Amino acid sequence: MVQKLLALAQDETCDDDSLLRAIAEATPYKQKVGTATFWVETGTSLASFKYDQIIAAIFEANQDADWACHLDNFVMVKQPRGGDLVVTVAEEATKLAMIGQPMRILDTSYSVITPPTGAGGASRGLDIRFYVDITNIRYNFDSVELMKTLRRLKTLPLFQGFRSTIAGTSCHTNAWRIYFCTEDIPTNLIINNHPVDQLRFQGVTYAVYAKLYTPSR
Repeated sequence: MVQKLLALAQDETCDDDSLLRAIAEATPYKQKVGTATFWVETGTSLASFKYDQIIAAIFEANQDADWACHLDNFVMVKQPRGGDLVVTVAEEATKLAMIGQPMRILDTSYSVITPPTGAGGASRGLDIRFYVDITNIRYNFDSVELMKTLRRLKTLPLFQGFRSTIAGTSCHTNAWRIYFCTEDIPTNLIINNHPVDQLRFQGVTYAVYAKLYTPSR
């Protein structure tokens, strides 16, 4: 799989759509699109936990819940600064079914509330490649357009997908990982002699974490 992607990514005659189709075929989970959100009244109690831990805890502790049949429609979780947990789901019906339900997370039971007003992986052959993680992405993050932009910049993007997912589900963290053909950082991703640590894309600024590097402060 990696060899096929390498051949396409480094082939200047390969168009964007062909590479994106190959990436989709190589992605080991069925990706769902978020269409609705609901809120879990956690306050700041989960602020010290990573999203990976929170997602895993939700799936582990709620397999026997009355609403467990809806877990397969969970897409991602996010915790706005200083606030409750926001869960994005693939269907409006799931959102409506979850309102008022209890949800156990890390040995504590929380309530799903009405939102406030206004409110991988690929094979091991990728491990040696350079990558960046783009964090705090939204459910409507346009990964297709980003891949096309990176190709125009001659950075040779190879594969992309969520940094981690829950096995057997379509739920994932809100970090997007992009692998490149090279083992070292592409030249065009070095800004002022430092690996890129920020991305301004479609009007939104994202933090970027490059492999083996710490972002500048």
